[in-house]
Amino acid sequence: MGLLNTVMGGYQIYSQEKDREERAEEREAQREAVERKKNSKLFEDVLKVEFNPTDKDMIIKNLTTLSSYVNLWSKDEDFEKFHAAALSKFDLGLTLLKTIDPDNPMISYFSKKTNRITSRKKIIIGCLIVLAFIFIFMFIMSLLEK
Repeated sequence: MGLLNTVMGGYQIYSQEKDREERAEEREAQREAVERKKNSKLFEDVLKVEFNPTDKDMIIKNLTTLSSYVNLWSKDEDFEKFHAAALSKFDLGLTLLKTIDPDNPMISYFSKKTNRITSRKKIIIGCLIVLAFIFIFMFIMSLLEK
């Protein structure tokens, strides 16, 4: 009877752990679904942004909003499409602002924001290239040692 109780107790612990893991996976899947839905809504908002060349204040407001989306999505490769769309709209708005009011002080602010984001991506790409060269060099050296 003692052995049976031990086996049954072990099974219950295993079953409880498995249930906990399944609930954790479900919560994670739900969180990811909510996150995807939120980002899809933000993406729709980006696509709806339009620039009126006669309204500088609205252009600046839209650029401010777009710069936060560009910054948010630049950090995650899963949102590359979203980042590209937001950056494209941002560049369009910045070009329009430069055209209609070249002396606007916000132009330098927005230009610095995009330069920071693009330089961060360049640094990451540069590091990946260096790592690739190191790997190739090590691989060639290991072949030559044989």
